[in-house]
Amino acid sequence: MSTGERSGAGPGGAGPSSAGAVVVDVRVLQSPGSRTALPAKLALELAGFLEERSPHLVGRYLLALEWPSPGDVTHLHALGKLSSAGAPGAIQPEARVYLSLFCGDIGVEMPKLWPAVVESEGLSFCAAVHGLDFGTESAAATEGDNKGARSVAEWRLGRAATFEALRHADALLATSEQAVLDLAKIGIDPARVTLVGPGTLDGSGGRLVAPAAEPASQGSDATSLSRETAWGGVVHVLEGLARRPRRPWRRPTRPRRLALISPFPPVPSGVAEYGARLAPALRAELRRRDPQAEMDCFADGRDRAPARPEVPAAGWYDARSFGGIDAARAGYDEVVYVLGNSEFHAGALTALRRRGEGIVMAHDVRMTNLFRYSGGSLDPDTDPQGDVVRRSPSSCPSEGWGQDNRVSAADEESGGLLLLREIAARASSVLVNSQAALHLAEVDVGPVLSRRLGVLPFAIALPETELTTVRTVAAGRHGRGRLRIASFGIVDPAKKLDVLLCAVAELLTAGKDIELFIVGPVSDAVSASLRGLAADLGVQERVHLTGMVDRESYLEHLGRADLAVQLRARDGGEASAAVGNCLAAGIPTVVSRLGWLGELPGHVVVKIPGRIGPPELAEVLSGLLGDERERRRLSARAAAWAAEQTTERAAGALLDVMGVH
Repeated sequence: MSTGERSGAGPGGAGPSSAGAVVVDVRVLQSPGSRTALPAKLALELAGFLEERSPHLVGRYLLALEWPSPGDVTHLHALGKLSSAGAPGAIQPEARVYLSLFCGDIGVEMPKLWPAVVESEGLSFCAAVHGLDFGTESAAATEGDNKGARSVAEWRLGRAATFEALRHADALLATSEQAVLDLAKIGIDPARVTLVGPGTLDGSGGRLVAPAAEPASQGSDATSLSRETAWGGVVHVLEGLARRPRRPWRRPTRPRRLALISPFPPVPSGVAEYGARLAPALRAELRRRDPQAEMDCFADGRDRAPARPEVPAAGWYDARSFGGIDAARAGYDEVVYVLGNSEFHAGALTALRRRGEGIVMAHDVRMTNLFRYSGGSLDPDTDPQGDVVRRSPSSCPSEGWGQDNRVSAADEESGGLLLLREIAARASSVLVNSQAALHLAEVDVGPVLSRRLGVLPFAIALPETELTTVRTVAAGRHGRGRLRIASFGIVDPAKKLDVLLCAVAELLTAGKDIELFIVGPVSDAVSASLRGLAADLGVQERVHLTGMVDRESYLEHLGRADLAVQLRARDGGEASAAVGNCLAAGIPTVVSRLGWLGELPGHVVVKIPGRIGPPELAEVLSGLLGDERERRRLSARAAAWAAEQTTERAAGALLDVMGVH
């Protein structure tokens, strides 16, 4: 950020005309904390004056797609100048000036106050200031205790960032004499400030008293000036800035900085294991392409599971500290938020909501569990998800929906509250793991935001050290004991384990010498249900629920499995790390023909209909159990294909999306 006159032609050149040269950020009209306050009213009046006085000057008015559309901008809609902040074409080629009406609101994140596009497009930055808050530190502490609001430390960082932005602005517009005094307190010369607007504030909460529009250094004691005089200073300032060329954009000389926010072990999640493999591959590929680049990892879900006892290595942090470290590092060049449908992604979701921008790796499309675990509030003053509810495609929520500002799981599904729309509105890109997930996401986010969606290859290859463990275990038990069927991953009713249990019971009745191992985390309720079903079927001696196991034990179970069965009742846009483990380990695997599973090559898995019943499943399994030659063929083809789906390949594709070549 720089101030003063600029020399030389910028990226867009400089022309004599100021037509369409100004971009006005009017998101203050939508901000939950400001839309009914004086700043929003002044913003509307200013926009109206600009269109009456100099209709050629403003080329765009920017609104936030993730917030409700204000109901009082019909006249702006009619002008055809409204656009979504961050949307393609939001900054038109003739733009020279960015006017922010957010300034003075300490609660606004820096990317909203001074978006990165201002610098990358070489625009002059002008800010309207309504007054600065110097005395709410105790209030911030109280809110932090009662509402989960930002801590005092975060509040101080936000205030410091706001003040620094104002010090470096090209021009400042004060809508009150108090605002001029506030700016002077942070070292801004009143001569740099223009006092504008319909009047000054009397200090009692916003009553307008004396109009003024003269430079602040001269003061004003007028009591009834015309509307032209009151707002004319704005036009004078904007036209002066519009005559400047765009500043040449030069990347800072500091190293490129990348942040990855993801669950990592020991969090009991397949995504955590995936993150543990992706992070080193991403760091290595980043350094190969840009030797000076730096990458920090932020471990999510640490408040939901025990943290590792050892001290994290350099460049590893708790996801809850992301905001402070991002500010201390003057902002990362790119942030990758890893999101999935569990409680272990609340830190990444919080960071995305506060910071905005960046790339989301969406391991699921339907993330109703994440919504519930991250708060599930319907109050738009404390949680912008209230807007997601209003954008919901369903018009038939259940009776009592949203009672007590909470949303139940049933309400989430019936109300279409799928969270991805908000995520896509805030992110630069959202990357899913399959074409099936992409189609599902396109329906959820709508045609405008679907342009931000893409597909990222899903890595399933296991490290050679883990493959060695699997192969050693497999070789040690080859041809010994009864055949073992296994199911891996989080134990959930959506995986149709009741159907699998019934099919196993039929196979045992038919004389097959088999046993079933269900390997993965399981709740007490689901465990009791499955054990009860096994007892009712009389197969409890052949059915084993291991619960959560450590990685070494998990690899041993992979090595002992003769056949894996990984079913799904529905597709939520997820790719299965557990299925990937089975294929990489060379286990013949039966999957449901749904979503990512349905896109797996037909020569590496056996696909069955999603609605298959126990008799049909038992028939498929019986055929495979009785044909060792076919199992060996499936094993070899699965292992060979999986070996090509590496984390290095996924890391390279992710960096391609970032434009790091």
